[in-house]
Amino acid sequence: MLPWSSIAPELKSLFSDLAFSGVPGLRHPFSAQWHDEQRSFTNVQVKTDLLLRVTSVRQPAGEDSRTFEMDTTPSGERLIEVLQGDRYITLNVHVESLDHSPELWAWMTIERIRTRLDRTTTHQRLRAINLGLVRVLTATALPKPRDGRAVSLATMDVLLVAGFRDVDTTGALSWIERIEVSGVANAGAGSAQVPPFTVAPFE
Repeated sequence: MLPWSSIAPELKSLFSDLAFSGVPGLRHPFSAQWHDEQRSFTNVQVKTDLLLRVTSVRQPAGEDSRTFEMDTTPSGERLIEVLQGDRYITLNVHVESLDHSPELWAWMTIERIRTRLDRTTTHQRLRAINLGLVRVLTATALPKPRDGRAVSLATMDVLLVAGFRDVDTTGALSWIERIEVSGVANAGAGSAQVPPFTVAPFE
């Protein structure tokens, strides 16, 4: 399973830094927020909300790999089932700003994030939580009024890939039902190739 308990806070911290680190006049750290969680008021320093939301998680083509590993416990050895694979995560990045200055306009914040996502340090922080950046998709403007005031709004999707490893110790195996071995042998240059062989399952 994807470890959301460690991924979510790190993504929040990362995008907070990408959006506003180094912006002149910012006296206190800015914090992004998750769209689906209880949210605080708009940041009074930059008059901006940065909202993150996972809009889709999908499996790449193919299946997750399934292996069996030997696990040693105080009561003896046992085989455990291990599933491993990748997931594509679409993360929506949504910026609303009441400040239309060049530094704090929603489009400027989105572009800071887009550019800084390709930093080596950003890739390192993503790798630390077992994520990788696949691509950043097109940003879109969605201007709208808010409490009678003009708001600049920009949104874009970021495609991430996550690796996971799931270990099932609840149904540990004590024996192997079947073994399948296949391979191709070559008898040497100019010789006919030996056809693949298969070891029949245990009966």
